[in-house]
Amino acid sequence: MDGEVDCRASGNVVVCLARSVPTGISHKLFFDNYFTSPDLQVYLAKQGNYCVGTVRANRLPQCSLQSELEMKKTGRGTIDERTTIIDGIEVSAVRWCDNRAVNLLSTYVGSEPVKEVTC
Repeated sequence: MDGEVDCRASGNVVVCLARSVPTGISHKLFFDNYFTSPDLQVYLAKQGNYCVGTVRANRLPQCSLQSELEMKKTGRGTIDERTTIIDGIEVSAVRWCDNRAVNLLSTYVGSEPVKEVTC
């Protein structure tokens, strides 16, 4: 539709589905790494809908997060975060080390607060 950004095939699916979400109410949208990209998250944030999603490392080309190898040396629970402004929207990229590195991209939250939990 007019005024919508092209977020590649997977991101355009989210843009299409998000048309039914009322804008300007600060809804939070969550999706996985197949859909997540900085362009998609910035577009949705400008619509008033904030996002959190796992993201593939190759979709963060200008983000210098710690490598998975460095994080494994530090140990499980290691967190690295970079925040940037894209088109006036604050976007946070977080990588944490669990069994392997997991990447998260968000216009809604970052890595804080950190709490320890027991199961």
